[in-house]
Amino acid sequence: MTHAARRTALCAALTAVLTAGCSAAAEEGSNAPERSISAARSADAWSDQAKLPAGKTMVGGGDSPCRLPVSFRLAPSWQAHAVDADPVTGGAVRQGPVQLSCEVDGKPAGRTGFLRVWQGDGTHARQALDTFLAEQSHTANRQYRSVKAGTMDAVEVSYANVSPRLSEHKQERALAVTASHEIVILHLGGITTQEHELMVPALQLARETMAISK
Repeated sequence: MTHAARRTALCAALTAVLTAGCSAAAEEGSNAPERSISAARSADAWSDQAKLPAGKTMVGGGDSPCRLPVSFRLAPSWQAHAVDADPVTGGAVRQGPVQLSCEVDGKPAGRTGFLRVWQGDGTHARQALDTFLAEQSHTANRQYRSVKAGTMDAVEVSYANVSPRLSEHKQERALAVTASHEIVILHLGGITTQEHELMVPALQLARETMAISK
């Protein structure tokens, strides 16, 4: 091979390597946010926080702000109120198989967000949870686990809300349990992932103190 031919072959090889490298970088850049979320959540999807002391308010019983198939304790200063209908439309607020029944407001405790309680007919907690999330179309990186809600079997999911309306991806959780032939779903949001994580102990407390309503 002549010197000129060797130079031509070397240049061609370098061009191929550089082109492949640029293509790989572009592909990685296009998927980087999704992969970074996945890596982060695989590490701490269940980073449960320090436990909160139980407050005096029990939600779910006949004398509580919300009548539910299950009852549970609220964290101190959190306040619950029943949701009968959408104040704008006057109709029930539904998502998948369940209807919004109760909102537990964290603002009195200094948290910006709600623990919302949904309920509906059914006996399959995981199926109801999947249908519930299907109505919340912009979700990613769902991670499920089996847990106990009091002494009852339950399913919990941690996921990212990736709605284009949000300025950044936001973590959320939901817990589903079957009680007296009804499905109850507790959903914990928050305006940011940081705020959500600060509210996780309120969900933990509800899960640990849950029982069938009397």
